[in-house]
Amino acid sequence: MINGILCDLDGVVYQDGKPLPGAVDAVNQLQADGIPLAFVTNTTRSSSAMIATRLMQMGIEAKAEDVITPITVARAELESRQIERIWLLADPALKSGFAGFALDKHQPQALVVADLADDWSYSLLNMVFNYLVEHPKVPVISLGLSTFYQGKNQLMLDVGPFAQLLSQAAKAPLVVCGKPGREAFLLGARQLGLPREQVAMVGDDLESDVIAAMDAGLTGIQVKTGKFRDQQLQASRQPDVILEGLWGLPAWLRGQ
Repeated sequence: MINGILCDLDGVVYQDGKPLPGAVDAVNQLQADGIPLAFVTNTTRSSSAMIATRLMQMGIEAKAEDVITPITVARAELESRQIERIWLLADPALKSGFAGFALDKHQPQALVVADLADDWSYSLLNMVFNYLVEHPKVPVISLGLSTFYQGKNQLMLDVGPFAQLLSQAAKAPLVVCGKPGREAFLLGARQLGLPREQVAMVGDDLESDVIAAMDAGLTGIQVKTGKFRDQQLQASRQPDVILEGLWGLPAWLRGQ
């Protein structure tokens, strides 16, 4: 019996900053039905507070603590390693999410990698690569490991390929903070106050959202929106549940 929901955002609730059909009504219905709900996103260009504000503007009741991002997981990881200095490869808007850590390109104790979109360049990658080669114990902290996402007009490479490239080329340790890492899902279940067996993750990414959640002990619900493509369902592993879109979730929960 599913009693709580973790929900991806981009490609599930909204796309290109605009709500997907029926998504806002579906979330409002879940909240009206008293279903514990949190949002788990790999978005690394906005803080939890910024995302919550965006949801409120769309007509969804949300607070910053309702939004779990890779930054939430990364901060805990950095603190557990007693790391103080980081090289942050991320949109400048994310600097506030790492308040308390020194931003240091010269002697960082860890490399924190997020989605840089068009700001990636060969010279930047090579500069980081050389630092990692010279400092083999410095970990690559990746804010998620998704390979791509649906951009405005085309698919866009996400943080995963860049973090894996740097880690593999320099033989540096890779730490994934965010989906498909288990801790993002387990943290979400703890936040809902429910055992993982009673929580479902809803996403448009079969690997990073759905199967990763299943591997963590949650139910995986695939929606056919966002980056979803029909050929993905030809994979050897299938979702626990497939819905046309988030709009179908309230009825599915009632029909369990």
